[in-house]
Amino acid sequence: MKVRYSKRHLRTDFLLGACFFVLGCLGFLFQNPFISYGFSAVGILNLIQYFYKRKEQYLEVSNDELILNIIFQKNKKIDFNEVTCVQKFADEITFLAPYSQLKVNISLIAKEDLWILENAIASVERTLKKDVFLNDALKTH
Repeated sequence: MKVRYSKRHLRTDFLLGACFFVLGCLGFLFQNPFISYGFSAVGILNLIQYFYKRKEQYLEVSNDELILNIIFQKNKKIDFNEVTCVQKFADEITFLAPYSQLKVNISLIAKEDLWILENAIASVERTLKKDVFLNDALKTH
């Protein structure tokens, strides 16, 4: 299942990109090439980021892994079976595994999709508790 970006976050990316692009175009009108090329480039990159985020969304949650979609980088993923700890702090949830970690910013998630992430966290925490009970039982025998 896909966890979408909040509409506010997407709207902000679009408006920033559009404003920088318009400022770049105004720089062409006023014969200032440094401002025009710089602002146009930043605006185009921001608009590319907006369209990527709108198409790919923030997270993909499946039965056994969590994938964080990142533009201009390789997507980060973590296998739920490898997770050893889930840390919650303010607007951030960190999934820790022996050789990797994945940080998820809750403020970027659409409110109506937050339940998908909460269900994934609950399932990971259930498996972690099972592992703790299993390890305790093995230590006592």
